Amino acid sequence: MTKNEYLAQLNSHLVGIPEHEKIEIILDFEEHFSAGLAKGKTEEEICNDLGDPLKNASQYIPNNAAYSVGSSGRPPVSTVPPVAASVPYNPEAARVQARKSNETTFLVLFILAILFAVFMYVTFIPVFISGAVVMVSGIAAGVALGSWIITALVISVGVFLMALSLLLMLAVTWLCIWLYKKYRSYGEVRVQ
Repeated sequence: MTKNEYLAQLNSHLVGIPEHEKIEIILDFEEHFSAGLAKGKTEEEICNDLGDPLKNASQYIPNNAAYSVGSSGRPPVSTVPPVAASVPYNPEAARVQARKSNETTFLVLFILAILFAVFMYVTFIPVFISGAVVMVSGIAAGVALGSWIITALVISVGVFLMALSLLLMLAVTWLCIWLYKKYRSYGEVRVQ
């Protein structure tokens, strides 16, 4: 390694140091090279005597945050998590956190199910009423046309619509009750 290569590497490793201090450090190393050359050493021997430019540069970089702030005005980012290594795993805290997460999930699902039920009830009621209307109109049409097959068919469609709306209302109600019970069960303290 030559003198210029060594000084260039040293300069590139002196990050975060004010410019006037960098110049002083480079001048000090140039004096080492001048003294070594005066003693008859080669540039390679002087580089070997001085050691690694990175190690030499790290001696001049203080840990003081005022010096280590770069041009962006922010301190350098540490790659070591601040607390993660010193905090032991706590299984009870993990269980509590999981229980809270599940409780929140079931609360949100319960609220969504209630909203869903309200809107579905609004649609089930007209379906139920339409089933009754179809039944009544089927009876009237059957009597008017004299065909009991049409009457039975229309009445069965009306009953189907009414039963379907009642079944869906019961299913949505059951879903809301089930979600409420699940939500409440996560609030209880469990002993294992």
